[in-house]
Amino acid sequence: PYYTELSKSTVQVLLTSANRLEELAGKTGRTKTWYARKAIETYLDDLEDAAIAASAYEEYLLDGGTSSPLEDVRRRLGLEN
Repeated sequence: PYYTELSKSTVQVLLTSANRLEELAGKTGRTKTWYARKAIETYLDDLEDAAIAASAYEEYLLDGGTSSPLEDVRRRLGLEN
């Protein structure tokens, strides 16, 4: 994606991680910045997904922990084959 607004940050990492990042960037022709940005974006996506899942599970428990068989859900949604 094209980034229109960027914020510059400094991150301290273990020397072994910095070396791995440098080596990967050299092997692939991508920049260390590209890999760092991609790693942060992926990690944040995963954290957001986990928070949504935790919230849904909490709601499930608060509702008594009842669920419906997949066949019933498909039937209610008109997704029967």
